[in-house]
Amino acid sequence: MMEIDTTKRPRKAATKPSSTGTMRDDVRAFKREIILAAAVDAFYSRGFENTSVDDIAAAMSVTKAVLYYNFASKLAVLETIVDRTAAWSLEAIERGIAQGATPAQKLALLAFHSTAHILEHQKLVAIYFREERSFPPALLARTRDVERRCVELVIVTLEAGIASGDFEANDSRLMAINIIGMISQAFYWYREGGRLTLDGVCRHFSDSALALVRFSGDLGLSDGAYRP
Repeated sequence: MMEIDTTKRPRKAATKPSSTGTMRDDVRAFKREIILAAAVDAFYSRGFENTSVDDIAAAMSVTKAVLYYNFASKLAVLETIVDRTAAWSLEAIERGIAQGATPAQKLALLAFHSTAHILEHQKLVAIYFREERSFPPALLARTRDVERRCVELVIVTLEAGIASGDFEANDSRLMAINIIGMISQAFYWYREGGRLTLDGVCRHFSDSALALVRFSGDLGLSDGAYRP
């Protein structure tokens, strides 16, 4: 193996991006993902309070020092999981709205992508809802902010459909909460490899969201538009 001479460095090297530093960052990011994956499995099966740092480290066959090098605490791991889950929830709604051309298409696609997010990240979503009692105030405030933004995006979509005459709803806010709540509960009962496919469940909730607002027009979406 070729040895690298580290005794001589160009004078300008300190002012340029370090490929070694980038590689080090990549390795650390990779290690963090491994830790998060192990923590998700542990928190999902045992619960946050019943999982110790030793449990997470043991699942990875490493020492606690490795975990503490990458995360300040077990709570910091939970915060990362929850923040990521919340961000992905918002992104799913934004993606559906961006892809749709009409209020009906936007509602159908945001429901589809939101359901896909719930099912594809089932363990993370379960932790998000089950472990709320362990959230510190700042984390709880962040999650509530994201949840409000999600509801507001759905409200805007519903009100556009009501204004165009495509939707019927007496209370757009209540309807938005109803739709989001319906989709969110899918993590409780969905089982991968069961009778219902992921795509089938996503399409079902997409249709259900439209049914709730009594949409009966031509949606104008091809099967290709429904992609998780």
